[in-house]
Amino acid sequence: WYWLCAMETPKIIRRHVPNDHECLFTAFAYLVEGSRHGGAGQRLRKICADRVAADPDMFSEAVLGMPNAQYVDWIQNPFNWGGENEIGILAAHFDVEVAVVMMEANFILPYSLGSKNRIYLLYTGQHYDPLVAAVVRRRSMILGTCAALGQLHGSKTSRSI
Repeated sequence: WYWLCAMETPKIIRRHVPNDHECLFTAFAYLVEGSRHGGAGQRLRKICADRVAADPDMFSEAVLGMPNAQYVDWIQNPFNWGGENEIGILAAHFDVEVAVVMMEANFILPYSLGSKNRIYLLYTGQHYDPLVAAVVRRRSMILGTCAALGQLHGSKTSRSI
């Protein structure tokens, strides 16, 4: 953020993804792969299912809210929503820190702290959208936003597509 702030004025933009049962996966794929289409939901759901199946001790019924094998089938159903478990799994898989901006609660929930890159997801209570930084040429526009994000999240780099 510091480099971006010094060179240009950044603006935080909400990129809308379809309001369906795949919004978390679509938003995540957009931020880490640069894609909003192309079966992102199915692909990222499989990553979650494979990770959970590979470590039933870590991903127990107490963690998942259902038996491990049942979850593996459940998460691959495109009509089931993703949430905290999936964010944590995908953050580790892609080696990114995820900052979920909780719109209704007015706070940011971090996942996978310590990764080199950070991505931002906006969560409205029922829907996820990716948040990205865009550079604008007018110096007077968003300096406060840049400073606030920099203070709130330290000096980590953020990835935007």
